[in-house]
Amino acid sequence: MKADHALSILRTKRLFFANPCSWSDKNDVANFSAFARRMNIGRAPTPSVYAACFTLNSERHHFWIKTNEHKVNKKTTLFAREQDMVAIRFDRDLLIASLERATNISILENKVRYVELKTFIKNCKLKKYRTKSLPFLKRHGFKHEGEYRIVVLSEHPQSKHIEVDFSLDSVCEVKIGPYTSPKSVAKYKDNFRRLLPNSGRNVRVIKTHLEENTDWISALDSYR
Repeated sequence: MKADHALSILRTKRLFFANPCSWSDKNDVANFSAFARRMNIGRAPTPSVYAACFTLNSERHHFWIKTNEHKVNKKTTLFAREQDMVAIRFDRDLLIASLERATNISILENKVRYVELKTFIKNCKLKKYRTKSLPFLKRHGFKHEGEYRIVVLSEHPQSKHIEVDFSLDSVCEVKIGPYTSPKSVAKYKDNFRRLLPNSGRNVRVIKTHLEENTDWISALDSYR
């Protein structure tokens, strides 16, 4: 996410959950639509549905790039370096516990299960998937994402998004992307630490070493 968005999350102590029917992945939209239909059977009031996506994976390069489609010599270039990007790492148990303290909502959370298309079609025909598992199913081609989702069910009418209070004690690390200038890195480190409990003394606020790792570089000294 952009650094300004991350700062806003910590400043307001509120996490943003979107209406999944607005997502670009139409498979996800279909999953959540089926989930909502099943959840709404015989229920009053009808719950509204929101979700946010996280990853259980360690750092990956695609965290720090923006997907754009540019046609260049009839080929498609998909990635562009993105400046001022930030990743926030949470303690999952503390995060869920703090979200569950909010009123008028309920929380579902799980890691995403990646399924081959043929298996998915077969299991859907046999209705093998429990209703509450539907938001956590995705095509096998996305397995590299290692995704984890939090779903919020609200008693209020459906809208574009919902914001839910959370505890800053659930924040473990703030990592700044590799394409952020040194001047901006220093500024962001200071800004994030001011917002974190105990001035960030218990939270790592660092710039990623994915593209400039001293251990990797030093290991090549043996080739001199």
